[in-house]
Amino acid sequence: MTVNLYAYLYAQKLLKSRNKNDENAWMTDKTNEEVLEILKKVAKKHKMRIGLDVAASSFYDNGYYRYKNKELIRDKVDQADYMEGLIKKFGIFYVEDGMHEEDFGGFKEVLNSVKDINKSKTLIVGDDLTTTNLKRVHRAVRGKAINSMIIKPNQIGSIIEVKKVVEFCKRNDIVMIFSHRSGETMDDTLADYCVGFGGQFMKAGIYGRERLIKMKRVIDIERVLNK
Repeated sequence: MTVNLYAYLYAQKLLKSRNKNDENAWMTDKTNEEVLEILKKVAKKHKMRIGLDVAASSFYDNGYYRYKNKELIRDKVDQADYMEGLIKKFGIFYVEDGMHEEDFGGFKEVLNSVKDINKSKTLIVGDDLTTTNLKRVHRAVRGKAINSMIIKPNQIGSIIEVKKVVEFCKRNDIVMIFSHRSGETMDDTLADYCVGFGGQFMKAGIYGRERLIKMKRVIDIERVLNK
């Protein structure tokens, strides 16, 4: 947790930013590539890996991806190529929702393009694509669109349904990232779900008490299990 704080403050220094968004991420007017160059320096200094939550559906309109910071418009093929290029250039470990939420084929293209790029497997993650919904997870996995996915225990409306998703992921070697939904709170049960269901990662915000309380819960669980 201390390393996370130092990395967070180092990123602020390099970005020269004083403003944060509603999830405590530093805001900047730099381009995507300029930010990634900075993240690469932060990752190297603090022995971390770079991850992106692209949320591509949020800037997708009528078949095109419309980037604001460079006033670019990309079609489906351009977007997939762009994701591949970023992963190669910056050694990105984690890419969430790099394509539109209904573009299962686009996800597949990205996944195929990044295989064996890095020594450690690049995670091509579905969130808006899969929505912790077993039918959509089936489609994504059988279509070889993802190798990992976000699981939000309170998204599908039933822990029984979450269990079905988890079991399917385990049978198909899909990496599971347990996450809160928008509007994070001080509730720490996400840590229990992640450990209990055997998730490989937990996604819990950028920085702040809401994140720290969940990380503390993971540590407390580990202590109990190691007794």
